[in-house]
Amino acid sequence: MSIQTRVWEIVEKAKSEDDIASRMFDITILSLIFLNVLAVIVESVPSIREQWGEYFDLFELFSVGVFTVEYLLRAWSCVTDESYSNPIRGRIGHALSPMSIIDLLVIAPFYLPFIGVDLRSLRILRMMRVLRVVKGVRYSESLGIIKKVFTSKKEELILTSILMLFLLVISSCLL
Repeated sequence: MSIQTRVWEIVEKAKSEDDIASRMFDITILSLIFLNVLAVIVESVPSIREQWGEYFDLFELFSVGVFTVEYLLRAWSCVTDESYSNPIRGRIGHALSPMSIIDLLVIAPFYLPFIGVDLRSLRILRMMRVLRVVKGVRYSESLGIIKKVFTSKKEELILTSILMLFLLVISSCLL
């Protein structure tokens, strides 16, 4: 078995209870997702952010690092999966899959300032950090059911999201 194949087995949801490395990876990523969501909630309290902000920033840096490595490992090793076997089209197909797009949206707000994007003007991108909870869909059957509902009602959800985004922009302009 090649290293690339083994990496794909590890970063994908564990297929069996016997694959300890894959199970540990799943548990680690799920724990990090949970801690990130908790950190976003706790950090939203101004007095806590003021006192512990430096630690939240370090945790954010660590988390983005882990999620970036995970994203890159998935992109590198996805070609060992039959549905992504072509080295170029397979990776592009994987990158355009819903979960890969969510993974990218989770890490993108961290990297955008390095290419000159001012996140203060794009506050909505900072909110993308909350999408980390969606990464958990990959690991949970019950969240998978929710994913199916979202997939079947995507037109309605897109329309509602556009309307909410429009209202958010209008309300932020009025402030």
